[in-house]
Amino acid sequence: MYDTDLWLIWILWNNINTMAERELILWGGCFWGVQQLFDDFDGFSEVIETEVGYAGWEYEDADYDNIWDHSEVVKIRYDDEQVGAVELIKLLFEKRDPTFPTYKTQYDTLILYNSEEEKEEIEEFLEHEAQQHGRQMNVRLEPRGKYYKAEPRHQKYFEKQERSGTII
Repeated sequence: MYDTDLWLIWILWNNINTMAERELILWGGCFWGVQQLFDDFDGFSEVIETEVGYAGWEYEDADYDNIWDHSEVVKIRYDDEQVGAVELIKLLFEKRDPTFPTYKTQYDTLILYNSEEEKEEIEEFLEHEAQQHGRQMNVRLEPRGKYYKAEPRHQKYFEKQERSGTII
C-alpha cells in the first residue's frame, strides 16, 4: 500500500464519520411521487437515501391494504451539515400547495419532528409560509412516533415501472 492510498483512506474515513446524518419523515400526497421527487432532484446530493412507509396511526404492522387512519410517508436520510429539514420541506411545498385541503388522512401533508428544537424551527417556517400564502396551512406537525416500512413493491415504485412522473 502506498502513502497516497493511506491518505485517501484517511480522508474517506473522516468524511464518513463527520457526516451528520439525520432523518426526516414527511408526506404530502402519494408516497411514490414524493420519493421520486427527493430521489431525482439534482439540487440535493445531500439526500442519502429515501424509503416509503406508513406513520401516524396506532395499529401494528401497517400495510397498504389496511390504510385506516395512517398517512403514506417518505423517510429521508440526509446530511444535516449540508441541508436542513426546512430546506427539504421547502422542496415539497414547491410541488404541493401546503394550504390545500385533502380528502383522506392517507394523503395529508404530515411532518414528523425528532426534537423540540426541530419542531420550533419547522413551526417558525410554517408560520412564515402561512403569511406568504395569506391563509392557514393544512399541515399536521407531530412528534415522530411509530414508522412502518412499506412493502417492497412500493419502494422506488417509479423506477421499477420504468416510468417518470410525480404524483403529489
